[in-house]
Amino acid sequence: HKSENYWNAYKTSRNRVTDPLRETKAAYYKGVFKKVKHDPKQAWKTVNKILNRKQESREINCLETQRGQISHPTELAECFNNYFTNIGPDIAKNIDNGDRNFKDYITTTTSSFNFQTVSESNVYRLLLSLNPRKSNGIDKIPAKIIRIAAPVITNSLTKIFNMAIISATVPFEWKIARVTPIFKNGARNLLNNYRPISILPVVNSANEWFINMDRGLFNIAVFLDLQKAFDTINHDILLTKLDLYGLQKPSLNLLGSYLTNRTQMCSVNGALSGTKLVTCGIPQGSILGPLLFLIYINDLPNSLEYSSTRMFADDTTLTVSGKSIQDVVVAINQDLTNVKQWLSANRLSLNLVKTEYLLIGSRYNINNLLAAPNVFVGDTPIKKVKETKALGVHIDEFL
Repeated sequence: HKSENYWNAYKTSRNRVTDPLRETKAAYYKGVFKKVKHDPKQAWKTVNKILNRKQESREINCLETQRGQISHPTELAECFNNYFTNIGPDIAKNIDNGDRNFKDYITTTTSSFNFQTVSESNVYRLLLSLNPRKSNGIDKIPAKIIRIAAPVITNSLTKIFNMAIISATVPFEWKIARVTPIFKNGARNLLNNYRPISILPVVNSANEWFINMDRGLFNIAVFLDLQKAFDTINHDILLTKLDLYGLQKPSLNLLGSYLTNRTQMCSVNGALSGTKLVTCGIPQGSILGPLLFLIYINDLPNSLEYSSTRMFADDTTLTVSGKSIQDVVVAINQDLTNVKQWLSANRLSLNLVKTEYLLIGSRYNINNLLAAPNVFVGDTPIKKVKETKALGVHIDEFL
């Protein structure tokens, strides 16, 4: 009986210490995450620190190539640079020409747009807003130094920026990317298990499906995986689209200069490769890159007859709903044929291994189906899954 009293007294004393400690720790991390909410890199560092995760070594020891095994840092850098610069062109040359032209899908506009010169005050504000922790580009000038030097260099940079706009020419040095291979998964000695991280110089769907389920409808959602989409964007097609969307000639020439004659170097274990020309694709790691990609795929919905689309960067989902599973299957297969034609016309392709579909409906409707619907892209069947992850959200066939 006495020992029970001691135990209760211990728990009371312990809680007097642990409760404030827990609250203080929670308040501390809440403040930390508030500071880094706009900096994903620092946010993940904080998460890993809390979970006591050890950072994996990024050193690459060796690679298996057609010439055998290589391990010297410079050879590794050259090998990666050659591989990364050829991904886009290799995919593009294997895409069928198709029967349609990319212009068939574009709705022209009478509006026009032109880049305007910038003021010193805007450039100064831009320099002060640079993230001081941003990685250095090939010029090795830290963002922190640029911020400190802003009062001195603003005038000169403003002149350079405006000269680039007026002459429609982007300085060559600003078009050199430093690429670092980052391991994804699988064997560490295989090239295709790495993805490039490019560093340039510093300078509502679920709700709709719920509604359709309540109405007793079948829904088929196809999650398209565009194969290396950012790497295979055709520069001529992109510039033509910008022209049709009303971008005026001087601005069009400036973007043409921005996109063409770009080069990259690859950094492996501290060694830098030579430069290689990048002949297609959107400059990754740039502010303009995502916007240009969205402009490129903006007309994809114009190719569809039955489906609704949800597009976020290179994640694209087609959805068809209907009372009859047969009608839904016919509709989605027709639109997948339409998408295939659009992709061919725009020199893009699907990764059919990663493209999948989800049949969404009530348990009664789905459990009473005799067989899974046959969904195809061309002659290739699309894999049916019972659950998938879309933009970080897990979705299953019953929601």
